[in-house]
Amino acid sequence: MVASCVLIDEYITLSSPHPMKAKSIGLERSPKCGTSLTPGISAGLSQKENAKLHNIHFICASNKAPLMEMVVPLVQEFNALEREGIVVFNAFLQCKVIVVAPILNFLCDNPSGAEICSQLGATAVMYCRICTVDVSTGLQGIGNLRTKTDTVAQIALIKSLPTKKEQKQMQMQLGTSCKPNPMLELAVDVHQATPVEVLHTLVLGPYKYLLRSRMARFSP
Repeated sequence: MVASCVLIDEYITLSSPHPMKAKSIGLERSPKCGTSLTPGISAGLSQKENAKLHNIHFICASNKAPLMEMVVPLVQEFNALEREGIVVFNAFLQCKVIVVAPILNFLCDNPSGAEICSQLGATAVMYCRICTVDVSTGLQGIGNLRTKTDTVAQIALIKSLPTKKEQKQMQMQLGTSCKPNPMLELAVDVHQATPVEVLHTLVLGPYKYLLRSRMARFSP
């Protein structure tokens, strides 16, 4: 994806052809919006279409291997799809096309979202995987948006501390996990690509308690 270039004010002058452009000479281009699910992959389809068997692509599953071990080869393929593209034959156009499929987001529950973002989740002082809000502000405040670059820098900072105790304290303070995370190698910013999971966050959270409180007021 990266071509040698020179930055001049607001303009970028490429000193060599973009690799993707050179690869696609003479080919039709077929951009696809990919959505990575946990588990599964969707191509920006509706919920009804996602439920159809021919749109479900099973990749892998294990009750022993952790998530981050299984996704290592997948990350390599996702990066190749986005940065290099793949050449396939299009039966409709009757010609070869180059397919590019960037990842838009990860649809997952909150614990999986925290793991994808190298965050500790609700156990840390800064518990949110999307911003830097902490327990002192409760549910009223909103912190600065987290970025993949900041997370990588925080991991380097934590690992530079001399003792395991200091590293653990810093992890709890920042809410950042130092476990190996190949997801940080993706082009997409994982912090902005893991939307809030509505079912457990809202429907089974405050909605459930509000409904329970409301129903308790009715006499039998």
